[in-house]
Amino acid sequence: MTESVVRAGWIWRHLAACAATATIAGIVACAAAPAHAQPQDACAAAAPDIAAARQAHDLAAATKAYADAAQAGSPCAGKALLCLGRSVALEHVAAAYARAAPGAARPAEPAGKRLAELEGLLRVGKRYGAPWQLQVALADVELDRAKLAHDAARYAEAAYDYQLALSDLAEDAACHGSDEPPAATAAQIAEIYRRMSTALLLAAPLKVATTKCSVCQWAFLAGIRDFVPAMRPLPITFNPNDAAPTPEGRQAIAALVECIKAQGLPRIVLSGHTDEVGPGSVNMQLSSERLKTVERLLREGGYTGEIVLEPKGKSEPYAVAAADGYSRDEIRRLNRRIELRQFAVGEVPSCEP
Repeated sequence: MTESVVRAGWIWRHLAACAATATIAGIVACAAAPAHAQPQDACAAAAPDIAAARQAHDLAAATKAYADAAQAGSPCAGKALLCLGRSVALEHVAAAYARAAPGAARPAEPAGKRLAELEGLLRVGKRYGAPWQLQVALADVELDRAKLAHDAARYAEAAYDYQLALSDLAEDAACHGSDEPPAATAAQIAEIYRRMSTALLLAAPLKVATTKCSVCQWAFLAGIRDFVPAMRPLPITFNPNDAAPTPEGRQAIAALVECIKAQGLPRIVLSGHTDEVGPGSVNMQLSSERLKTVERLLREGGYTGEIVLEPKGKSEPYAVAAADGYSRDEIRRLNRRIELRQFAVGEVPSCEP
């Protein structure tokens, strides 16, 4: 939320206006200043107080109004309380963006300390609710902390929270008719998906979110609203100059087997990629061998559908900008990957027993 957000243009510029924008921060800004709320049931008394507190960016007043509504013995409960909590969570996001704004940092404040404070604020907000805006903000902070320390575990946390944000976006608006902000645009969802994919490729251990049916969907995202990914990078990583998967890569292949079997996919196309080190012919052969390793392990795991392999060598490096803050080793790890290019859609798993 500091380095990467400022560079990407996500930083909060319009706290009071809900102008149309192509940035996620703009959508969060709209959520920060609701014009009204439509409270339900016994939560009616707290809803306008929370809305007024958010309008004034008074985090303390918003949390107090929620606490009063949620106290023991209060009839405020259920979906109405859930929506109040999401509203308070959004105000925590507003406070975090305000603290991350240029000029808000204290002189000579270490970046790690500032990021830790922002993460702490957002985790407090998550106690009230977990709308996608909060999950993205939290993941952004975790991603910055991961890049600062080159920490695979923090990449895993960031990837997981981006996944939760995408899951929330895939659901119908939890509090439609309340002060939930507009749905994200396809461009905004694409950016979340890109960041999720990058963090996932660098993550260890692998953390994969599941649906309410306990079905893995991180790899087979058919689309969210108006967004459909053209390709799906899989966290199947390999050791340098070798067709042997890393421990995280084996874990990812095991997850891949369960996903494609649960989805009932009859056909998948996988592309294999290497880093830039070495001659092109050698890398093309290496990507072919890596794909064959994945195919073998998928078969051993019980997948019986058609598998099409497309070795790419080093011809299609992973799209990262020089200013993104990844180390040379991390960029090479991003290049040593497998991508799901296309798949034949199977049956959607049912949650029914």
